[in-house]
Amino acid sequence: MQRLKFSTEVVNKSWIIRLGGFVGAANAGSLREKLMRAADASGSVVLLDLSGVREMDSAGVAVLIELHQRLRRDHKLMALVAESESARQVLELLRAHDVVCDVFSTLEEGIKKTSKLRVAGIPPTPSKS
Repeated sequence: MQRLKFSTEVVNKSWIIRLGGFVGAANAGSLREKLMRAADASGSVVLLDLSGVREMDSAGVAVLIELHQRLRRDHKLMALVAESESARQVLELLRAHDVVCDVFSTLEEGIKKTSKLRVAGIPPTPSKS
């Protein structure tokens, strides 16, 4: 089993969270903790890069759904970008794409499109000069 890989960075005011390796039951607690800390520190847009995910199970998907719910509650947007084949398959199998959030094929597309998105019923975040 591969270990979980986790990193964050800010690109054009979007908070990028990169996951890699194995995302599942074996590390769901650790992943949840890292993602919730990142959610607290993030700006108004979180892009979750899944390109490095080699294996994902339903426990990993449950953590992503929990993150999405937390971000929505905090009036933040979340999108998945650059899914690996493994991540895409489990999300499709569980029919979780619509539950989780928007999905973009590349990080660049995610940054471009989410800069124009607003969560329904939530006012835009004021820009800082």
